[in-house]
Amino acid sequence: MKMNKSMYSLMLMDDVVKAVDRYAYLHNTNRSNLINQILAEYLDIRTPEMTNREIFGLISDLIDKEIFQVTHNTSDSMLSIRSSLQYKYRPTIKYNFELYRNFAESIGQLTVAFRTQSPQLLLELSHFFKYWLACEQQQSDCKMQYLADVGKFVRLISLPGEFDNKTISAALTNYILLFDSILKKYLNRAYNDFEQFANDYYSLRNYYDIRV
Repeated sequence: MKMNKSMYSLMLMDDVVKAVDRYAYLHNTNRSNLINQILAEYLDIRTPEMTNREIFGLISDLIDKEIFQVTHNTSDSMLSIRSSLQYKYRPTIKYNFELYRNFAESIGQLTVAFRTQSPQLLLELSHFFKYWLACEQQQSDCKMQYLADVGKFVRLISLPGEFDNKTISAALTNYILLFDSILKKYLNRAYNDFEQFANDYYSLRNYYDIRV
């Protein structure tokens, strides 16, 4: 999905511009982008922002609200999902989806961040990431680019072949379900070694039909 932009000059009333700027500020965008959105919706032209809103809406419908808390950010390119860990002080894990304006080899990125100051939990998360990345890198269809740091994991999201909004939303939702499920099992000492971890990863990956 690629839509080119060019610069144009418009004559607008000062009061209209003030109202546009105020609305754009409240919705974390800029004047040009807001006017582009208004005109596109009026003329029934689909924009990347509309596509993102539809994908995020579908994810919100699919996700289990008893486990996850979904937050629609003011930006059309971001969606946040929170989940609580069964750990001391119940720290939260935050999944941030960012979708790119133009879908190419990668359609966006997922950032997983943890709100914790516990050295023990950060150490366990570091070990978890090593296991997780070892499993992902063995997937022949997984051309992954990632960054794993203390309390943070960033992964580019790509989908093989043709895809539509339902396919994208299902793929992103299932990836979160897989990640969240295995992480919580790992922290609850469900795996004695990497082999058990990997076996469960591959089993659940097939169950959720992971394609990213």
